[in-house]
Amino acid sequence: MIIQTVFLTIIAFVIVFLSAIIGNLFINIIARDKIFAPKDTLFSTYWGIMLMVSGAAMFATEISTVFIVIIIPTAFLTFYHIPSIKAVSTKSWLINISLTCPIFLLLSLVSQLLPYSWSIENDINFYSQVSQSLINSGIENTFHYFNEYINDSAGNNAYHYFELWFNGIISLPLEGYFSNLLLLKHFTYPFFITLIVIGLFSIITNLALSSQNLFSLLLIVSLLFVNLSTLINFENTAWDILHSVFDRPNFIFYFYGLIPATYVFMQGENYSAFFGYILILPILSITTAPSIFLSAILFAFYLRTNKLLMPKQFLKTVGVISAVAGSIVCFYGITGSSVDSQLSQGTSISNLFQTAIQLWKAILHQIVTLSLKSLLLLIIPLGLGIFLIKKNNSNFIHLAVFALLTSFSGILVFQVFPTTTNTYQFAYMGYVTLFLVLILSILLVSSFFSIRQNILLLTTILTLAIIFNANNFRLPEWSKSIEDNFMSLRGYKSNTIQTLKSELTNYEEKTPQNIGFLINKESTVSPNHKHSLTYQYGNEILIYMNNLHFLPLTPPKLLYQDSKQISKYERAKGFNDKLTFYQHFDSSNSTGFINRFIKENSILFIISDSVVTHLDQKLITISSNE
Repeated sequence: MIIQTVFLTIIAFVIVFLSAIIGNLFINIIARDKIFAPKDTLFSTYWGIMLMVSGAAMFATEISTVFIVIIIPTAFLTFYHIPSIKAVSTKSWLINISLTCPIFLLLSLVSQLLPYSWSIENDINFYSQVSQSLINSGIENTFHYFNEYINDSAGNNAYHYFELWFNGIISLPLEGYFSNLLLLKHFTYPFFITLIVIGLFSIITNLALSSQNLFSLLLIVSLLFVNLSTLINFENTAWDILHSVFDRPNFIFYFYGLIPATYVFMQGENYSAFFGYILILPILSITTAPSIFLSAILFAFYLRTNKLLMPKQFLKTVGVISAVAGSIVCFYGITGSSVDSQLSQGTSISNLFQTAIQLWKAILHQIVTLSLKSLLLLIIPLGLGIFLIKKNNSNFIHLAVFALLTSFSGILVFQVFPTTTNTYQFAYMGYVTLFLVLILSILLVSSFFSIRQNILLLTTILTLAIIFNANNFRLPEWSKSIEDNFMSLRGYKSNTIQTLKSELTNYEEKTPQNIGFLINKESTVSPNHKHSLTYQYGNEILIYMNNLHFLPLTPPKLLYQDSKQISKYERAKGFNDKLTFYQHFDSSNSTGFINRFIKENSILFIISDSVVTHLDQKLITISSNE
């Protein structure tokens, strides 16, 4: 485990170094500067990674990728920011890059000690399958290997592909050492949290507000571990306010996208550059689109009203916002997936609005409740901003207004479509933005403190971080591998782990291998987890090996046992019925049909929640509590 983590740390340093080199070349070409002149590490790594991911996505998909839209904000920033990115000394550039090692080492270890919730870990397994499929198929959709098993043509659908492309690219040279899932959990996520730390550190140091570099780094890392959700969600509501990168890994990339925008905004009056960087976020993750586009328009009006944007600037800003939003809509309109359309709820926009009108009282209550509760994240920043920070950096107040608008926009769009699946995620972008402003306010105020006061502040933040995370902390066995510790944490017994590993050792990782899974008990998984696309029983073994295709073998009568509440299976059934296994299932001879399917699809072994007889392949049983 330790050796693996050290190896991952070395890889992280190499990736940061290479991305900074690529970013430097790009910036210097645009700026017509000396080709090897070192530039601000935050922006050199940012642009290096953006070029790497978008370039790979365009190549792999033959330009059928949403990352084609990144050309618009990049071109905008070519005029308004990239040429002015400041040069730094070679020594400073190398020091900032070398900071990657200790920070990443700490965060990668933390990723093994502080797992996400059970359901989020299931989501991460799904993300890794999408990441692997992007590289294998070059199709930017979420059907992963099931693209091969459904009859309808599957085009593109909207998702958060940035980190999944990045992870897929990294996994290519490392697939002989680490699985895609392991890299996603213990490399990609800690890697970008590391870049967030370095980015926040750059903001503070470049504002010349802190000379206590080590203290600032420790404070930034500690603040990221503070999770205020339990305090904010003081009453039971259907929709919790979440903001921490340790609540949901998607938030990591919301933070990461905000960092360069926050940097240029806090530096001065280059508001055009701020909008350019903000508009890259919906390309990285589509769930940020509603709150970002609406809040960007509102914020542009706010800045114009306060005469901080000139008329021409305002028109150009609104124009580029409209261009990016329109391009994303057109892209998915042209390349969208028919399967995705069929799996949608099938509700028209007019019906959605009609539902919203019928529920207007409940919707208004939720908008007011969520807005007021989210304001709790802004009490400290606004208080500090009005009495202390505004004197030294007036832009901080404007940034707090943007955070407020982003939060309100996300809540509003979510509540307009309250019955649509996953729209609750639209509000998260605003919560993350509010928390970023909270972190920034504490960092800015700490620059006015004495060393003794800062030690007290750091001690307080560290204490809070420990308290908030104590219940989630899990101590691994240091002598075990990362993979074995993960399986143990997921409830697998040692003998089951060894059996699974021995079954997998005989097969080539580059060749897709089929695994069957069969669920006998209604209580084993929830109705949503009977959706074969997003969850396959036993798919945790992806931590050991890539290219495993989990095919369902559960007869319909076992999969949908609660006949009195069949509607709860509607979402799962909508996808499962598109699979050959369920389309042609022979209920009069279920065992014979399953055995023929096993043979025809060369299934290696079967994972089940209980013993099943008469199957023509090895069965590995996982108890129902695993």
